[in-house]
Amino acid sequence: IFHATNAGVTSWHGFAQKIFELAKAEQVDLMAIPTDSYPTPAPRPAYSVLNGGRLKRVVGVKMPDWQDALTRCIPRL
Repeated sequence: IFHATNAGVTSWHGFAQKIFELAKAEQVDLMAIPTDSYPTPAPRPAYSVLNGGRLKRVVGVKMPDWQDALTRCIPRL
């Protein structure tokens, strides 16, 4: 089993910021909050990054940076 994630690291806040930027959304007031301020049914770690390094080491697949992939994806939606 391999984790297939794009390269790079971001938060949900950073991900949302990039989506709004690419969508050319105006006047969006986006506020970052700590993980413990957002209640979820299951406990979540404050920092959790998926590591797709094994996919690259074993199969030789290098995933593109998440920002580049999102830039290509948004216009198709």
